[in-house]
Amino acid sequence: VKADPDRLAAACDQASERTAAMYLALADAQARRGNTREAAATLEKVARAFPASRQAETAEVRLASLKRGDANAVQTGFEKK
Repeated sequence: VKADPDRLAAACDQASERTAAMYLALADAQARRGNTREAAATLEKVARAFPASRQAETAEVRLASLKRGDANAVQTGFEKK
């Protein structure tokens, strides 16, 4: 992978998507525990660190809902089954 720039770029993109998704899951866990300030900070981190991603868009929507006091603002879909 290291010798092939195209494969390396693809690997980096996948890692970024996974990292952003994990931060969304973290925000979900924080909100579920009533830590809305931490959840908001985590969502802001996603929006800043991954600005052109769909995870950033999701984070911004959830952050706006969280600021409005919406109880269902943070739900990532990573709940255990």
